[in-house]
Amino acid sequence: IFLFFCSAFGIVLIKPVLDKINHSIPLQLWAVLFRLAPGVIITLFFLLLQKNKSKLLKPLKDPMIIKKILFGATVGTFMALSFWILGYSNIRYPPIASLLGQTSCIFIILLAWITLKEPISSKRILAMGISIIGVVLVIIG
Repeated sequence: IFLFFCSAFGIVLIKPVLDKINHSIPLQLWAVLFRLAPGVIITLFFLLLQKNKSKLLKPLKDPMIIKKILFGATVGTFMALSFWILGYSNIRYPPIASLLGQTSCIFIILLAWITLKEPISSKRILAMGISIIGVVLVIIG
C-alpha cells in the first residue's frame, strides 16, 4: 500500500513540472534523466560502502554481461520511464492514471508465465484480482 501511495504521490508531484515544460519531448527526456540520476548516485554510494566491492564487480569483466546490463538498463529502465513520463505529461487526471498504472502487475504475471514459464500461484491470482477490482472501482467512480 505504501508503494502505491508513493507512486501516486510521485505522479501527482511530477505532473505540474511536465505541464510547465509544455509537452516538449526533449525536455521530458531530460526529466527522465533527472529522475533516474538519484537512483544511480545512491546505488554508487552504497557500492562504495561495501567491503567486497571487487567481488561484486567481478562479473562485469564479462563483455556479455555488460551488454545485457546495458540493454536491460536502456530498454527496461530508460525507455520504460520515458514512455511513462511522456504518457503522464499528456493525461488530465494523474491520480486516476496512477491507479490504472498499477495494473502492470497483471501484465508482469502473465508475461512471466508465458515467457519464463513461472507458475501462477494463488497469491498472484489474488494480486491480479485486486488490480482488476481497483480498475473497476476507478472506472465506476
